[in-house]
Amino acid sequence: MKKNLDNQIEVAIMRETEKIEKSERKKVEELFSKEMKDKDEKIKEKDKRLQKAEEEELKLRKEKRELDDAKKKFELETARKLDEERKKIFDKATEQVNEENDLKNKERELENTNLKKQITELKRTAEQGSQKLQGEVLELEQVLSKNFNFDDIEPISSGIKGADILQKVCFKTGKVCGTILFESKNAKNWSNGWISKLKNDQRNANADIGVIVTTVLPDGVDNFDMREGVFIVHHKSIVPVTLMLRNQLFEISRTKSFNTGKNEKMETVYNYLTGTEFRHNVETIVEAFA
Repeated sequence: MKKNLDNQIEVAIMRETEKIEKSERKKVEELFSKEMKDKDEKIKEKDKRLQKAEEEELKLRKEKRELDDAKKKFELETARKLDEERKKIFDKATEQVNEENDLKNKERELENTNLKKQITELKRTAEQGSQKLQGEVLELEQVLSKNFNFDDIEPISSGIKGADILQKVCFKTGKVCGTILFESKNAKNWSNGWISKLKNDQRNANADIGVIVTTVLPDGVDNFDMREGVFIVHHKSIVPVTLMLRNQLFEISRTKSFNTGKNEKMETVYNYLTGTEFRHNVETIVEAFA
């Protein structure tokens, strides 16, 4: 009886033990399953974040590539446009320079042709004796108009105080490049007061060059001289001297047009006309003309 009871107790204990083990195992399995599930969720969440980070990185890399491509494209387009603008500017500048050179060459050709015609006419009239430059004071307007028909010769009215004639030196195109103011004197004795008077008239007329044409010269002067910025010329030498003055005004006007802002015209005229080069040139022409 006792043995059966022990067996029953042992069986009961075994059953209860199995029951407890099953219960504990179940709890452990549930706990393990829960932990595994939590880990899986964490891994999934981590994978999602990693995937999202990778996607963001890919997106950023793509945007960077697009920005780099856009930058390169912009730089290329800018370089092309700059090259086009440089070419346009260069072509335009080249065209302007060519036009200016063509115009300058044409003006020189016209002036050289005109100068040759004038020299030929002067030689012819000198040889034929048709031009009389001796005796009384010249009819200055007639002489200047005859020999320099491209210029505007403007006699100053006798009722107006001032010099006698204003000569506007013109290119063949009609453009005025300078002015010469003439004072004609027919006297027995030279007067230094004529110089200051003509200088005052020159300022009033805003003329580039002042010339006294006279039958009587200062002591020591044969044909022409320059004193205090005023030319003193014997009436026999008026044509060749005026010719040289005109040519110099042409050169100064052209030089000034290509060198705007460097020197004032009056200063340039004075520097050249007071130099030995101009004196020698005039002396050569006067001697050949005589």
